[in-house]
Amino acid sequence: MATHPATAQFISRKLVRRFVSDQPPQSLVDSAAMMFSATDGDIRQVMRHILLSSECMASEGQKFRRPIDLMAAILRVTRDVLEMSDHSYVIWMLEAMGQMPYSWHPPNGYPDAAGAWMSTGGMLTRWNLAMLLPLSMDGWFDGLDAKLDALIPHAGTVGELVDNAATTILQRPLDEASRSHIVHFVANDGVPNESVSGDLRADKLPALV
Repeated sequence: MATHPATAQFISRKLVRRFVSDQPPQSLVDSAAMMFSATDGDIRQVMRHILLSSECMASEGQKFRRPIDLMAAILRVTRDVLEMSDHSYVIWMLEAMGQMPYSWHPPNGYPDAAGAWMSTGGMLTRWNLAMLLPLSMDGWFDGLDAKLDALIPHAGTVGELVDNAATTILQRPLDEASRSHIVHFVANDGVPNESVSGDLRADKLPALV
């Protein structure tokens, strides 16, 4: 069974769906299956093939993060500035988003496709999570404190501040339309070259993050 071609296809399709797209490109599934068979099922080699493929390189935006992946990404970005003495916030948010570890009883595991997670309630909870850590900067939550001023590098202008936040949090620049909207929100005059005063930074930084 382990060496049957159908096994290579089945495992490769699940891996490509998990890491590349909810609609796995057949070309990548086939080439990953060939790698699986050629290496006697060496998952490390199969994953290297998938992640370095042209299909994967062109797949930005095709996957919707599952709740636990979203939580991990947020904690990874904020790890140097986040003080959390009460870890129940993590459990509470994961439970609200529907992905508590080891709580999916069927043997197939939590769904990989976006449709399982993009409900109205699920999206609202994601927004609440996105606001939870920035608001903790102002002492809204006991046992939780994020030193956002240490997270986002200082900048002379609003445009630079928005770019610094995008680079720190997203690890990439914003598209021009999104950048324009956020600059308009942060700047009192709506212009990118407005200077960043201490009051403006303190007032807008949590919402910017």
